[in-house]
Amino acid sequence: MKKAIILMLFIMTGCASTQSTSYVDPKYKNIKYSNYLIVTPSLSLEYSKYLQPMLCSKIKDNDAKCKGALDLFLPTRSYDKTAIEKTLKGNDFDGVLLITYDSNINTYKTDIIENTITAYSLESTKLMYSRNDLYSYILYDLKTMDKVMIGSSTTSAQGISSTTDDTFAASISRGIIKELQINQLL
Repeated sequence: MKKAIILMLFIMTGCASTQSTSYVDPKYKNIKYSNYLIVTPSLSLEYSKYLQPMLCSKIKDNDAKCKGALDLFLPTRSYDKTAIEKTLKGNDFDGVLLITYDSNINTYKTDIIENTITAYSLESTKLMYSRNDLYSYILYDLKTMDKVMIGSSTTSAQGISSTTDDTFAASISRGIIKELQINQLL
């Protein structure tokens, strides 16, 4: 009985992990950015509402300013180039972090594994929830519009609670922040 309960807890909770890698243009090594804009154009509105504030919170924990694009550019409105430039200059952003899904690997699935769990002479099919997402990100210097850093992160999880958007947003945020810190951009 105890083994069945422990196994069910493992299946339901699991864990999420992110592996990140990045490259920084040598011209921008060790230049700290103090005011970030987070832009997530290819992510769903729902997921962007998790990821942008989570990343901003972690950036602010590192003594920098940050806003998500959803806070400045309402998704129900259209903005021309002049309005976008005015908003960017009016907020004194020095770095724009663009995060996108890499659609070649993004998967979300629920597998039924052939194993069964026996408890009290009853058999039930074991469900395994898993999710793997690949994100690409680019940090732009807003003054020059040069690419400062390019990177990618793969986030993987198993278990019902670990495959949720908020869990993935937290994991990807940690991965991106770690790369910014390692490269002394934050």
